[in-house]
Amino acid sequence: MSKKVKSGIITAIFFLIFIIAFGTAKYFGFISSRSGSYTGFSEHAGMHGWEISLNSSKATFKKAVFPEGGFLEFASESEEGVISISVKSGRNVIYEASYIGTNTVVIPVTGRVIVTVKVENFKGGFKISPNVSLPDKAGEIYLFGEEHSNERILEEELEHWRGYYDAGMRDLFVELPYYDAFFLNEWMKADDDRLLNDLFVDMDGTAACTAQVHDFYKNIKEEFPETVFHGTDVGHQYDTSGARCLEYLLANGYSESSEEYLRTLETIEQGKTYYATNNHVFRENMLFANFLREYKALAGRPVMGIYGSAHTDLYGLDYMTATVPCMGNNLRAYFGDAVMSTDLTLVTEPVDTMTVTIMGKEYTAVSYGSQNLAGVFEGYESRECWRIENAYEDLKDVKTLDNVLPYDNYLMNVETGQVFMIVYNMTDGSKRVEYHRADGDTWNGKPATYQMNISE
Repeated sequence: MSKKVKSGIITAIFFLIFIIAFGTAKYFGFISSRSGSYTGFSEHAGMHGWEISLNSSKATFKKAVFPEGGFLEFASESEEGVISISVKSGRNVIYEASYIGTNTVVIPVTGRVIVTVKVENFKGGFKISPNVSLPDKAGEIYLFGEEHSNERILEEELEHWRGYYDAGMRDLFVELPYYDAFFLNEWMKADDDRLLNDLFVDMDGTAACTAQVHDFYKNIKEEFPETVFHGTDVGHQYDTSGARCLEYLLANGYSESSEEYLRTLETIEQGKTYYATNNHVFRENMLFANFLREYKALAGRPVMGIYGSAHTDLYGLDYMTATVPCMGNNLRAYFGDAVMSTDLTLVTEPVDTMTVTIMGKEYTAVSYGSQNLAGVFEGYESRECWRIENAYEDLKDVKTLDNVLPYDNYLMNVETGQVFMIVYNMTDGSKRVEYHRADGDTWNGKPATYQMNISE
């Protein structure tokens, strides 16, 4: 082999080693990428954190971060300018927000993430750290998990709010976008119901747009007039109530630089990000981040929160992908014992009985009510839950299908050795019936019943 060939091979090997080393360093976050116009630049980058100081007109910075825990803390210190942060897990956006000036936010993360920071007319610095500053003291956070528009649950929520209100509480957190809660607070001060009615026109077709929910808010205004609503969801109906809120703000003395206007814009962008790909992980993370932002502004006052029960489980995962902690789980991890949760969807006593025939044999079925699915799943109106008494031994060997229903979808406690009839009432007037069995199995880490291969 000639010296020239050997030299070429050695060069290729060194080049390959360099590429592998460079790729490994970049993967583990020791190397970041940057583009744009900036001056006075300094950077400290590691696997778990990242810190940059600069004077910049417009620039973008990007790197990988391996969080050591379940949260990252993003802190910006700015004399001027706008700073935006986007966090991705794989290709999915799990957090995204823009800020003006100095800010500190806590971001829930799981595993390796890619962080992108964009600055414009920015002078200052930012820091991303896995060492999250936990609160020294937090007032109690009382979460209540609901099934949307359930009249029984709405009445119970009013009674809980009555007790807290009488004890001095005024802040009520709700599963609505920031701008919907803003409209509710404006309506609380108004002499008529125009703002409330307009909001319900915007929400037409959703699970929250019912006469029962409308009456719920009317009762709050009548009985608890000092209530302040805090909306912490992403921007649902961003092209209707979101756009209307921007117009309302400008027409009522708020500037485009006001906090209310900027928060509305930010919430609209959250809605666009969520609906672009139905990104449920992003929504669950933003429910936590928005809750935390609102709560911190209250300086530790106790609050009550009303959300779908899928978001309030203190040890649960997001209900659509079961891949990240749900809002309640993140709040518990952050605030500890200050967070308490009550699931109002569970029914302790049957509300009806009937006789059903399954595979030629009659059984007694007891009903635990129905769940409103309008606006949740297309084509579905509601779901009835019936427990079939003394049927497990007869049906335990029936083949099961791949279709599952996790326990937390039921209206009552589910135990191994039980059989259920699930009746779906469709929007076209038809019904779909499934028979499920609880064998103690799990699905995506959650206990679940499996549908049996039984046709009526």
